[in-house]
Amino acid sequence: MLIPLWLVWVVYGLAVASVVLLAWHLARVLPSAPSRIPLHLGIDGRPGSYGPKGVLWLAPAIIVPVLAVLGLTLAAAPPGEYDRAPVLLAMVIVVEIASLLAWAADRLIEVGRKMTHRIAPTRILVTMLPLLATVALNILISVSRGA
Repeated sequence: MLIPLWLVWVVYGLAVASVVLLAWHLARVLPSAPSRIPLHLGIDGRPGSYGPKGVLWLAPAIIVPVLAVLGLTLAAAPPGEYDRAPVLLAMVIVVEIASLLAWAADRLIEVGRKMTHRIAPTRILVTMLPLLATVALNILISVSRGA
C-alpha cells in the first residue's frame, strides 16, 4: 500500500502538535510542582536521585530541534513512494514519545510530592508498549524494504 505524501505531512503536524501540547502541559503543571523531582528510577520504580524540576524541560528542548530537522528534510527531499512508511512511523513515534513524557512528568511530580513512593515497573512497561510496538514495526518495515 502506497502512502500519500500529504498523509506524512498530516502526521508531522500531529507530531508538532503533540510536542506543543507537551510544552503547554509542562508549563501548566511545573509551577505547582515541588522544587525537586526524581531524576532516576531504580529497577523497582523507586527514585534514586532528585534534581530540579526544570529538568523536565529537557525533553521538549531535545524534541523541537529534531522535529525541525525532520520537517526541513521532509520539505527539501520528500521521501519516495516506497520510503514513506518508515518516515510516517517515525512521526508516530514522536507523538508517542511526547505522550509518554507527559505521563512520566506527571508520575515524577507525584513521587516528588510524596503522593506515592514509587512508579510500578509493570505500569511503566505497559505505558511503553505502544511505543515499543511502533519502533519494532518501523524496524521490520525498514529491514524488509532493504531486503
